[in-house]
Amino acid sequence: MQDRSGRKKYDRQFKEEAVKLVTEGKRPLAEVARGLGIHENLLRTWK
Repeated sequence: MQDRSGRKKYDRQFKEEAVKLVTEGKRPLAEVARGLGIHENLLRTWK
């Protein structure tokens, strides 16, 4: 979803699942971010 400025907004569930993929999985943060189509730094801020 995007707000008026054109920036994407992600709901709490998406963020939690993304962080879980990194913390509970064996995949590096960069790989998870790439797979989800988000920037590594964005995922890093959610951790």
